[in-house]
Amino acid sequence: MQLSCSGHDTILDHPVLGSCKVTAIYYRYRVINAILLVESSSNCPLQKLASTNVSTAVYEPQKKDGATIVGCSKDSIATNQDGIVGPRSCLNLSSHGSQLWYLVPPRTYMSALPPDCTVVAKGIPIPYNYDRNGPNENQYLDISNLKEKANKVINFGETAFTWHLNKITNACQGCEWNGHHCGFSSQRGQAFCQHQGSQVILIAATSSAATLVVLLLMVGTTIYLSLKTRYNEEIHLKVEMFLKTYGTSKPTRYSFSEVKKITRRFREKIGHGGYGNVYKGELPNGVPVAVKMLENSRGDGQEFINEVATIGRIHHANVLRLLGFCSEGTRRTLIYEFMPNDSLEKYIFSQGPNVSREFLVPDKMLDISLGIARGMEYLHQGCNQRILHFDIKPQNILLDYSFNPKISDFGLAKLCARDQSIVTLTAARGTMGYIAPELYSRNFGVISYKSDVYSFGMLVLEMVSGRRNLDPGIDNQHEVYFLEWIYEKVFTGQNLLIGTEMTQDEKYKVRKLAIVALWCIQWNPKNRPSTTQCINTRWDRIIEASTSLVAAFVVLSFIMATALYLSLKSRYDEEVHLKVEMFLRTYGTSKPTRYSFSDVKKITRCFKEQLGQGGFGSVNIVRLLGFCSEGTRHILIYEFMPNESLEKYIFFHDPNTSQELLAPKKMLDIALGIARGMEYLHQGCNQRILHFDIKPHNILLDYNFNLKISDFGLAKLCARDQSIVTLTKARGTMGYIAPELYSRNFGEISYKSDVYSFGMLVLEMVSGRRNSDPSIEDQNEVYFLEWIYEKVITGQDFVLSGEMTEEDRLKVRQMALVALWCIQWNPRNRPSMTKVVNMLTGRLQNIQVPPKPFVSYESHAVP
Repeated sequence: MQLSCSGHDTILDHPVLGSCKVTAIYYRYRVINAILLVESSSNCPLQKLASTNVSTAVYEPQKKDGATIVGCSKDSIATNQDGIVGPRSCLNLSSHGSQLWYLVPPRTYMSALPPDCTVVAKGIPIPYNYDRNGPNENQYLDISNLKEKANKVINFGETAFTWHLNKITNACQGCEWNGHHCGFSSQRGQAFCQHQGSQVILIAATSSAATLVVLLLMVGTTIYLSLKTRYNEEIHLKVEMFLKTYGTSKPTRYSFSEVKKITRRFREKIGHGGYGNVYKGELPNGVPVAVKMLENSRGDGQEFINEVATIGRIHHANVLRLLGFCSEGTRRTLIYEFMPNDSLEKYIFSQGPNVSREFLVPDKMLDISLGIARGMEYLHQGCNQRILHFDIKPQNILLDYSFNPKISDFGLAKLCARDQSIVTLTAARGTMGYIAPELYSRNFGVISYKSDVYSFGMLVLEMVSGRRNLDPGIDNQHEVYFLEWIYEKVFTGQNLLIGTEMTQDEKYKVRKLAIVALWCIQWNPKNRPSTTQCINTRWDRIIEASTSLVAAFVVLSFIMATALYLSLKSRYDEEVHLKVEMFLRTYGTSKPTRYSFSDVKKITRCFKEQLGQGGFGSVNIVRLLGFCSEGTRHILIYEFMPNESLEKYIFFHDPNTSQELLAPKKMLDIALGIARGMEYLHQGCNQRILHFDIKPHNILLDYNFNLKISDFGLAKLCARDQSIVTLTKARGTMGYIAPELYSRNFGEISYKSDVYSFGMLVLEMVSGRRNSDPSIEDQNEVYFLEWIYEKVITGQDFVLSGEMTEEDRLKVRQMALVALWCIQWNPRNRPSMTKVVNMLTGRLQNIQVPPKPFVSYESHAVP
């Protein structure tokens, strides 16, 4: 680059723009900010930027968030708030008849322009400031700051461009990254790094230095080969790019020095996996963790990316939780919650003198199988992206303090869209004995989530038999083929657990487990059930055949921060402040991002645009991205829901949207989405979450009209095995509050109170009426529930306007029947949300008409 000095200024001789005064150089990002010093600059510096192609072999205009020049026939643009700068009348663009010119900064809505304005030029660079993390994002949010920079562009011709001089750039980039300043020696033709407080050290100045570099590269290559990491710059950029684009919800990132402190310099080794050693450690808050060092990486960083991308955002009772990670050069570390009871493999095959298969009694095998199936169902259906594990086996099923199973090791996992039923792999992946046939040959079928189902079936067969699926050491050659041996035992009714005495009920449970597992390992993927079908087929029938119910609850580490914010308008005092701060300190590493109030003002542009006003993870729960707690200010930052709430489409009929949205099929999808979200809150969390305010106003719709349950201001958390809760007073919205919340004469308060609110919501949706509407003229329809019940009994249509097919009528009637069961006054007569899901999906058919909810209080069999 041709740089020279003029007084205290640095001058750049640009091949196209001519002389430019350099205002800033960012070697890290190869960006130069400069002001034009041409004859025309005093009159119209923007002329050259707008009409000249400034790209050369060395220089390119800075592409990031360029501004736009627009031409207008009159001065009619308001520039006081939107950041638009102008007007200027000096431009001479012959192809445009406009007389006034404006500069529109990036991220400014073009809808603010009058109709007579036209776009003249795009991509006019704005000279931003950079720091170690890149361009300062606050510059885009602060209108005054942005407008100041735009004024420099239009009035002084300040611009920004990148350059391409690899030898010089690479040397200076390394220097800048280490916090030093870079210079250039014209005599030697080399860049040098100027250290703070020391003499200038020349880098690569002679041929001997070049030879030294080559030797260092050879030594480095030898080290990489010995460690088998094959780590290079491309991998580093790949991992870092993934982490930058991953979002704000990723686990905590630790430095390698912090990892050494956590593991006490890797003192206690507790295992060895396919990708490295595992050490026991402890976080600063005292939480025990397992730290996996990815020493034996495959070299492309994919196993690290897979782990962070899959379990970094999800929290489920039966999926191992990723608490943090480290990525520094060749060192990549994953930090998990600690599992004290090792893996399921240890107990199936009795590894160790203190381990006995007596632990795996039929009831426990049932619980473990259910937990694994629940975890797999969540991976396949409960995430924003479907996660295929491809390595389900006993070794990857870890057991926590209560012997609850956790699916681990996502190094071979693959993510795909939720609606993608077929995936493509270039090679088989998994562990011999658990790999589905279609992974070896496409002649057996296509690869899908059913491949995980096959592995699950093989795991269950090993558990119920106590044998490995590949064990050539067995004496009786007729039993070498594991599957044939299992099938013969099941077919002839023999005991699978040889040498173990069992009751008839236990034998029946083991046989049922084996039958479901045999369905899972069918060679044709189409013949295998989904994990949801496995759960329903196995557990429902076994529970009905048992003398006692099997307690099978799933948990998910998802505790809503909003549970503590009971009211944004409550009186704030020191006691509350200490309570909130104590909660945030003990909340752990997975809490959302905390923002200062000044950050919130910038994010909202000083609260410029109000979307609405309220009372206060699963794909159907609105996501909390961040929060602010400063003095009396309490703010929650959620993901944006552009289509507002379900209430808008039920009661405020918009002819352009509501008719299509609330067609019977769409109503069924909406009801099912809400039911699945509530099922997740009631059964899928470490603590059961009771919402207590389910209503259309709190059901939000995203860009694709997918449902999100919101507003947890009245929610209550309780232990997952706690069936009854205590409240000092009723909570919720009139019309949706269950009877037992008003009086204990109707029953105990439990998750069934949410079921009642859900039923009322569905009845409003299928009828298009509010549950409390005294303005209706026909007095016999004032009582909403009686009117609904009469429609169901007589088979009349709920929706008074619009024609429906017979299929549509059946769907509406099905939803009404389910809802009427949900609003039974006796909580024991209401179904659980799991049963509601089964009723809505058709897995439970022939739903009977329930008794009148406002008349009958006797116990009835729930369908």
